Amino acid sequence: MRHPEDDALLDHQQLAVNLVAHPGCPGADLQAFLATEELTLEALHSASLRIPVEVMTRLWRRARELTGNPAIGVAVAEFVGPTTFGTLTMALYAAPDLGTALKTLARYGSLFTDGAIWWIRREKQHVDLFVLTRFDTADEVVDAAGATYLKILRDISTQKLVPMRVRLARVAPTDRTPWQNFFDCPLLFNTQLPTVMRFGAEGFDRRLFGYNAELFEYAINIMDAQLAGLKQGPITAHVRARIVVGLSEHAAGIEVIAQQLEMTPRSLQRKLKMEGRSFSDLVDNVRRELATRYLQHSVLPISEISHLIGYSNQSSFTRACERWYQQRPLDVRRCGHVCSPELRKS
Repeated sequence: MRHPEDDALLDHQQLAVNLVAHPGCPGADLQAFLATEELTLEALHSASLRIPVEVMTRLWRRARELTGNPAIGVAVAEFVGPTTFGTLTMALYAAPDLGTALKTLARYGSLFTDGAIWWIRREKQHVDLFVLTRFDTADEVVDAAGATYLKILRDISTQKLVPMRVRLARVAPTDRTPWQNFFDCPLLFNTQLPTVMRFGAEGFDRRLFGYNAELFEYAINIMDAQLAGLKQGPITAHVRARIVVGLSEHAAGIEVIAQQLEMTPRSLQRKLKMEGRSFSDLVDNVRRELATRYLQHSVLPISEISHLIGYSNQSSFTRACERWYQQRPLDVRRCGHVCSPELRKS
């Protein structure tokens, strides 16, 4: 499951650095690709650089072509270390326990990429880490998003960390061996649902050997200041991303989203109005985009689609489809697109 597109989505430059540095990637060819995108190797090492997500998507696909390695996204995870994503990985490696590390990732991940968002769900027996990427994200990016943070969690864990199961939001590869070797657990591939890694809950509150209270607090303070700066910029993309997550959890109300962005609902409405948007219109637009995607490009039952986009019952979803498309959900699915009235009569 990939979240709706928006303009000016950016990725952290270190993702490109790690990819270019991979020994399987022909450096000269990738440098030539970077030149076509008006980028250089020197520019990639600028900590302040953010690369458009669509450029990163093309870079990953080009790397796969050059290496002939369909699992390049998993392979790049071996380069991840305490400084890979600056203050974020600094905080993760200095975190007191795995539970706090996951909360830190979910809270601050948006500082380093607009192309993915993370959230956690903790139950008595297990902990789920969800990763939601864009609709048009390359499969290699999906792999990297899962493998990179599993590598970090394994690095900081006091025990061998093996997920209970992993579901990746990508097309199933022909040969699953590289993925199986890395994740070392039951694997599923499903483009219609978000990536999720499930871990046993035991040990998630255990103190980590690398815990450094001073360093952790230092990194958190820096990222809090960066989040505060984020609130001063365009906010529509961040609201949309959180709406997508909240819809499937039936928690996409303005109070919930505003709290996640650390502002009041009134302040959020005011900022959206300044950008020519309203919260209710954003929710409706996201629902329509997701409904179109699921109806036209998945075999999910109508009842499941209704739930995923935040409707409490199927009849409410049907009424929404009739308002959006002047069609019922099954008609949209049958046509493969929004049919004209003439075609619907045929």
